[in-house]
Amino acid sequence: MKKHASLLTVFLAVSLALGLANVEARAASNCKLVLIDEWPVKVERNKLLVDGEINGEKIKVILDTGFTASMVPRSFATRLGLPRERTRRLAQGVGETLSYVDIVYVRELKIHKSRRTDYRAYMAGERDLGANIGFVLGEDFLAQFDVEFDLSHNALRLFQTKD
Repeated sequence: MKKHASLLTVFLAVSLALGLANVEARAASNCKLVLIDEWPVKVERNKLLVDGEINGEKIKVILDTGFTASMVPRSFATRLGLPRERTRRLAQGVGETLSYVDIVYVRELKIHKSRRTDYRAYMAGERDLGANIGFVLGEDFLAQFDVEFDLSHNALRLFQTKD
């Protein structure tokens, strides 16, 4: 009897595993990447740039996957009069002196068809990034998507999985 019970247990375990594998295979076959947006990208001075807007003001946006959190340069935030919240944190950028990091509130950030409202970003940097660069888009934004950099076609594509 014990032999039959253990064979039955093995049979049930194998059946269950095969059944779950079949369910996972069916679910995976329905899964697809859906294109959310495609941004025209320019490469200037080894920086990836896209056109955008902060609160209706046209800006250049640097795409930086190595940057943990998105940031508005201090000079640009001051120029736009963005509301800010002081912190006591210090940060050091590559080749830059220490800078206080504050939080700024962006009413609307637009890049191509993508739009974020009431966006909270960091503000830092003691020098202007030049060429109307008003935002550094980092991992905190890009990690929400599967991202394809197609630099041979000057494009960045944002995808999300469905099903």
